[in-house]
Amino acid sequence: TGLIPDWQPIIYNTEDVVVPYHVQDTPAARADLAAQYTTISRLDQSIGAVIQELSSAGHLEDTLIIYTSDNGIPFPSGRTNSYEPGIIEPLLISSPLHQASWGTESSRMSSHIDFTPTILKWFNVSYPDYYIFKKNQKTVLTGKSLLPYLDTSLSITQDTDEAIFVSHDLHEVTMYYPMRSIRTQRYKLIRNLNYRMPFPIDQDFYISPVFQNNIH
Repeated sequence: TGLIPDWQPIIYNTEDVVVPYHVQDTPAARADLAAQYTTISRLDQSIGAVIQELSSAGHLEDTLIIYTSDNGIPFPSGRTNSYEPGIIEPLLISSPLHQASWGTESSRMSSHIDFTPTILKWFNVSYPDYYIFKKNQKTVLTGKSLLPYLDTSLSITQDTDEAIFVSHDLHEVTMYYPMRSIRTQRYKLIRNLNYRMPFPIDQDFYISPVFQNNIH
């Protein structure tokens, strides 16, 4: 709602936005999406500001940049759900050692548990050997490094049986609704652990124009 020195807001025409398949195409929804576009443009400029600071500090060529979020799009069937709009999150990785990958996109599935092995691999640090809970049960990383997928010289095929796992318990302390799901390239299974509970509606959703327009 205001101005800061390193950000100039970009206003988008409501007729130009792309309405997602899970959102009703109404004037209120388009206005909400246009506002989100403005927010995303602020994010884009902010990432540029961070990159400029790294460059000024002389560390742009030795820094691995990872950007992601903690949930999917904040619209109905999105955040707080295990449907596709709720679990698809932005993920940007920029490695100065893999410049050929800059500006490219990948359809490979990944999860936040992949970040630790990615960062360890970047620093060439081995995961330590230790045990937890049971003395004979060695702790292992279940994620994978994403750095090989930035190497365009490698031909890595997508395993159709490769899976990611999703867990949701609550968005706010009063919004408990536990869900577990498994997602492969072809299928997804969602298990609602207490499906007899009423599904809680996030307050942010409820007061948003797109949601209010839908219930009225």
